[in-house]
Amino acid sequence: MNVKLLRDGAAGDRYLETVAAVLRSDGIAAECHTLKDWQTGKGSGNPKTDLVVVDSEHVAAVAAPYAVVAVERGCAMEDALRSPDAADAAARRLAADAQCKAVARARTFWVACSEWAAAHCRRHTGRLADRIILPGVDVDAVFPSARQVKRETKVPVVMHDCGEPRRGSACIDAVATALAGAFAVKRLGGKPSEMAEALRGADLWLSLDASEQAVTHVPAALASDLVVVGTNVGALWPYCCGTRAGRADVLGGAAWLNREVGAVVFDWRHRADPALVGKIVREAWAKRGEVRGREYARRWYSMETFRRKWHEAVLLAGQRLEVTA
Repeated sequence: MNVKLLRDGAAGDRYLETVAAVLRSDGIAAECHTLKDWQTGKGSGNPKTDLVVVDSEHVAAVAAPYAVVAVERGCAMEDALRSPDAADAAARRLAADAQCKAVARARTFWVACSEWAAAHCRRHTGRLADRIILPGVDVDAVFPSARQVKRETKVPVVMHDCGEPRRGSACIDAVATALAGAFAVKRLGGKPSEMAEALRGADLWLSLDASEQAVTHVPAALASDLVVVGTNVGALWPYCCGTRAGRADVLGGAAWLNREVGAVVFDWRHRADPALVGKIVREAWAKRGEVRGREYARRWYSMETFRRKWHEAVLLAGQRLEVTA
């Protein structure tokens, strides 16, 4: 089976490249190209394509005869509804329209990258995901051997990536002020390949996302055995409101400590109350012995699990869509 994975050409889109690599490791002929190169036949001459893998909002760019695996990373409609920035919300509505139109396409197999994405895709489009494949993280690469020593430092480091409105850029400074003196708040910087090294200098990970954004940050923080505190979206969505075992109320129910995943989760709308977010972070740190997510990350986010699930999904998609290799 010849599989073509098509990127929209945006810089830094490494997800489909990673999928291509894990498929090749299982002996499946997989190549990653930009949409434009594939459409014009430039991608390795485009000799034969049995199956196309592409982000859901770009499904319309693939001609009807081709079998398609549509990847649902987040939900554009939820992004639009929750974005505080008008221009960003408008752009996400356009993407949401494309996702909704893609639902009607024949010969399409849908893969969601989180239960959150699958749930909201169903809510807004009526389409069920055929498979949910959580993003893969190199668990061993991101785990620092001196983590327990670092956790006992006098000024623990809170790492975040609030670089845009939907990610909490408007409220992170106020949260940092609420934590001043007891915690050092730093933004994750550098290239994606440098994330593991950056996490080694942190003690807590704070996510203020209003909707699912960088899908690997929370899993990487869990794998790094940080104390994870985040909003009830994306990777953390199933682990609040009693939807998973091990829930315990924090601060009278303002947040939930989930011992299964190893994280403290709170409603994303609490971003409007930086003082409360600060209290949640302090309480999570006080309960840090109960907030341990490394084993959960190893079970569900390891590259081995990612590889196996994508291998199974491609073979099943080929079978359902009657791809003859």
